[in-house]
Formats: sequence, structure tokens, C-alpha cells
Amino acid sequence: MRDEGDKGDEEDEGDEEDEGETQFPTPHSLRERGPRVPQSPVPNPQSSIPTPHSPLQMQTTAEYYCAYCGEPNLTFVDLSAGAQQSYVEDCQVCCNPNILYVRMDEDTLDIEIDTEPES
Repeated sequence: MRDEGDKGDEEDEGDEEDEGETQFPTPHSLRERGPRVPQSPVPNPQSSIPTPHSPLQMQTTAEYYCAYCGEPNLTFVDLSAGAQQSYVEDCQVCCNPNILYVRMDEDTLDIEIDTEPES
């Protein structure tokens, strides 16, 4: 039969073992920290996907044909840069530099690209 002294010794030994283990907060200790700040709801990813005619979309892709090899290329067009743009982009097939002249219809967002070789 055990006496009270033995029980206390076992509890002390148990406390020593707990020191090396990870201590998780109890529900009571969480309540002592104060009220939680409400978090904003997570947006539905389906509702935030912009469409080609959405004002949220500032970038889209368009196809152009290389002025050197004639192969089709896909490029990103920044819609926020205006309805008429020009810049140089290397062909994805032959690596030659093309001057791209980008025109965008602001009503339909249709994009046309003309190319010429960079001299």
C-alpha cells in the first residue's frame, strides 16, 4: 500500500517528464489572452477571377507573328499601359528582336499586334 509521500513523489516525477514535452494552451489560458480580433473572410477564388471584359484584369495575352521567321508567339499585354503601345520582344522560336505595335479597342478589349524587325 502506498502512503501520501509516495504519491507526491510520483507526481513530481511526472512533472519532470512534462518539462521536455510541448505544452499546448488550454481553453482557459486562451480566454485569458483577451478577445480575438475578427478576421476578414477568405474571398471566394471563383468570384475574384477576372474575365477578359472585367475592369480588374490589367494584363492579358495576345498572339503575334515574328517578323523574321513568321512563327506565332504569345505575349503579355499590359492593359493599363494604354490603348496604343510599342516595345521590343524577342521571338520565342528564332530569338530575333521584334518591334511590337500593340493596339487595343478600349470597348471590346480586342488586341491587334503588328510587328517589324528591329534594325
